[in-house]
Amino acid sequence: MAEYVEQSTEEMLPELEQMCRVGLFTKKETSKILEKRKGHEYKLRRKQKQKEDFLQYIQYETNLLALVRKRRDRTGYTHKKIEIDNNITSRIHRLFKLALYRFPEDLKLWLSYIAFAKQLKALDLISRQYSKMLAVHDKKPDLWLSAAKWEFEDNNNSDNARKLLQRGLRFNPEARKLWLEYYRMELLYAEKTRKRRELLELGEDENSDTVLSGQVAFVVFDQARQAIPDDVSFLVQFLPICQLFDFTKDHEADICKELKEKYSEEPLAWDALAKRHLGRKEDLTVTDNPEKLFHDVYMDAISTLNSGKIWELYILACLDLFQKASKKSLRLKRLKRSLLVLQKARDAGHVTAPLYARWVDLLSLTGLPEEALDVCCAGLEAHPGETTLWERRLSMMVSLRHDATTVQEALNDAQKHIPKQESWPLVQMVLEHNISCNAANETVKLLEISMIDHAAVSQPAKEFFLEYEYLQHGIAHTRTVYNRLCKYKPLSQQLYRAYISMELAQPKPKMKLVRAAYEEALREHGDQAPDLWLDYIRLESSGLKGKMEKVGQIHFRAVKALQGAHNQEFLRRYTLLQTSEAS
Repeated sequence: MAEYVEQSTEEMLPELEQMCRVGLFTKKETSKILEKRKGHEYKLRRKQKQKEDFLQYIQYETNLLALVRKRRDRTGYTHKKIEIDNNITSRIHRLFKLALYRFPEDLKLWLSYIAFAKQLKALDLISRQYSKMLAVHDKKPDLWLSAAKWEFEDNNNSDNARKLLQRGLRFNPEARKLWLEYYRMELLYAEKTRKRRELLELGEDENSDTVLSGQVAFVVFDQARQAIPDDVSFLVQFLPICQLFDFTKDHEADICKELKEKYSEEPLAWDALAKRHLGRKEDLTVTDNPEKLFHDVYMDAISTLNSGKIWELYILACLDLFQKASKKSLRLKRLKRSLLVLQKARDAGHVTAPLYARWVDLLSLTGLPEEALDVCCAGLEAHPGETTLWERRLSMMVSLRHDATTVQEALNDAQKHIPKQESWPLVQMVLEHNISCNAANETVKLLEISMIDHAAVSQPAKEFFLEYEYLQHGIAHTRTVYNRLCKYKPLSQQLYRAYISMELAQPKPKMKLVRAAYEEALREHGDQAPDLWLDYIRLESSGLKGKMEKVGQIHFRAVKALQGAHNQEFLRRYTLLQTSEAS
């Protein structure tokens, strides 16, 4: 192994001598480079090849090449590139090839090599590497797309791009992305050809007319339908692509005709037919209005289907139009239309809980909070178990400054219908509202009830109760509350930590109470909380408040109580703590 490494390093000597001679590197720096390369070469000669060894060597040579270029820019020396720059580049190529030979399944390695080739603008190499990569990873449509896109857009080779997509479809005949990209690429090729002929003022013949009209793309469309038959969600994806070009109106009409005749019972087909009118405007007559045609198609769809899905698609499309409006008059017009559609959908009984939430948000956004609250209440009548609607209702009641009693009644109604484990955000909202209204009695009463509720509510309620009492009445009253809360086990780590922080924040902390709190916390959580033990040790290690003699006892107890990964984590962090204190 050593003789091969020595042979490789000897071959590098002329390159390193040139670096030193032209002033890009000093002799000390070239010696360091040789030492680094020798270390990497030894790693590559191991019997068990490691991918990381190749990657580290490649990264080192890439960084070295970048440094050479920077120093060339700084010194202005542009000669001897063949002896220096090209040698480094060739070495990187060789390393990539060796790595790919050993680890052809590693996709990131292929992509890294292609990215490196793109930096060098080595077009032939990029094409070859894409082909080799796809020979190994032929079941990944995204890779075929990436290769075809590069050939078409960067390499200006439409024939190669077409062949790649055709090969990709042979391996992945049901890959929707490939069919759609193939269709789009053929239309782009037709458009580029049309513009080129217009620029050169060339006449048209029978063959060119086939290409210029996009007939090849239409053949691709037919093949896609045969490969993935009776899939309306796939079919409608061709319409937006078709509408990007001004010579495909006849094909667009054919697609729409098929949607009407074959998929008249599919909401997605009607959705595509309606949105189609917003795609093209240049061919409309003076009396035509794209949005009017859009709404007319949806109304025809509703009269034909009248299903919840078509109403949902119509509402979402209206809301999307509203969000895209920039002019105030247009926003107002689209807002009115959206609200009208929502009202009609509610009358028909086809507004889902998420749509009610969007409706409420729309009204709130446009400065109609009272109307939003009414809609939210209506939504809860239809969907009483929807937590998000209850959150919106309580939030609006709070923002509209309803009294504490009314808000509490709404919370009581919510808790009758939603799962208990989901109710804490609502309870917290009402508690904060009560505090802002100075409704102390209502606050304490709600906390008392919540403390004996479901664990998802009782745990944060106890923490809230402790903090509330501390802020309202100070540490003396908080101690009483804490002692009382200790009877309502289990308590969370956060509660113990909060209480300890409150005690330590006093001008003269009562260490007896702090230690008692730590002991109580460790009884509850000591078998799985390395942090608690470490915090306790830090407290006792502090010079003013702690007792160093207790540190060893706490450490012994922690090692005994903690198991498995918790034990290892404690020992690791304890060692770091001791090291930092010693330094």
